[in-house]
Amino acid sequence: LLGVAAENGRTDVYVVDEDSGEPVKLDVIYRNIGLHDFTWQIAGETVRADMLADMIAQPDAYTCAIVPSARQGWAGYKSFFAMISDPSYEKVFTERGMDMESLELARETVGWNRMLGDIEPEAAEAQTIVEAADRFVIKHIAGAGGANVILGWSPDSIVKGVAMFNGDTEQAKQHPHEAWQWVLGQAREAGGWVAQEKVDSVQLEDGRVIDVNPYIIQGRSQGQTLCRAGMSHPINIKQGGGVMPIAWNTAA
Repeated sequence: LLGVAAENGRTDVYVVDEDSGEPVKLDVIYRNIGLHDFTWQIAGETVRADMLADMIAQPDAYTCAIVPSARQGWAGYKSFFAMISDPSYEKVFTERGMDMESLELARETVGWNRMLGDIEPEAAEAQTIVEAADRFVIKHIAGAGGANVILGWSPDSIVKGVAMFNGDTEQAKQHPHEAWQWVLGQAREAGGWVAQEKVDSVQLEDGRVIDVNPYIIQGRSQGQTLCRAGMSHPINIKQGGGVMPIAWNTAA
């Protein structure tokens, strides 16, 4: 970043061209923002993003597109899967016109998900998550990049979860089952954590595990499928995974 300049009621952002060393004004800025967030971090420095404020105050001065719509932001959290899966949230969808057949299909697609805070510690579901740890994973609803993911079937992941909540990692190494139960309690108390039932991934001959991401719009496949691939769970780009296209062998 070279600087932020304001002139004639418009804010422009300049960077240094790597080849020429000359300042260059940015014509297009693409970034992931919340409308409540008017600062950004560049090279470790907090920069006032006055351009965003200008876009709201003077919409005619800029061409601005928000993709997806800001009103879809709530669907970007993992709690959305719990809302689909948990029957107690059924009215959220049916009162907005979703028929039960579509809702059941959505539930079948996303699998079993629950907000930990919605489950009473003494409930059967809570006991199942504790006792059948190898079937469950917990995640923070706003986590990204593979962070804040604790795998119930992985002692190493459980130890990391204990460290996340400032617990005794040495005890966790010796007693992973008790540590898993402790982590669940901490996550439930903290709020904002979802429990998901494990979905088995495809494992390739070279040891990589993959998940499949088909593109379906308005109920129809778009003929394009990608997969994320990694050597271990969670499969995530930031954790060293990658993205590959999938070619289906229709002749088989």
